[in-house]
Amino acid sequence: MILFAALCVSASALAQNPSEAPARTFKVYCEIVTAYSAGLFTDRTTVNIDFGQQTDFWGSDRELLDNTGRPIIFNNILDALNYMGERGWELVQEYFDISYKTDNPTHHWVLCKTVTDRSQITEGLLTTRMLKGQ
Repeated sequence: MILFAALCVSASALAQNPSEAPARTFKVYCEIVTAYSAGLFTDRTTVNIDFGQQTDFWGSDRELLDNTGRPIIFNNILDALNYMGERGWELVQEYFDISYKTDNPTHHWVLCKTVTDRSQITEGLLTTRMLKGQ
């Protein structure tokens, strides 16, 4: 009898309250597309990032901005990847895409992050549209 009571107490202690169930997690992806030179005589770069966000005809709203609204200039692509890593993103794949229009390859870096809500995708990041609150 005492053993049965101990088992019942243990079972009820292990039961989870449905309101305390862990949030469902899922992976989201973004892509850094070709780092662009920040100036003529420098290796420093700006990056274009694609979260799948809506852009205009010219593909704008992909440049990362600082809190003042200026483009973030990175020392190099590793600096940009470290910046994204600090915000929970991990590098998944890197590849080149050669356009049929030019002979210049486009460099891509695909990153992944685990979230519980879509609002966490751009957490800690800022683009023009986000800055304007759209």
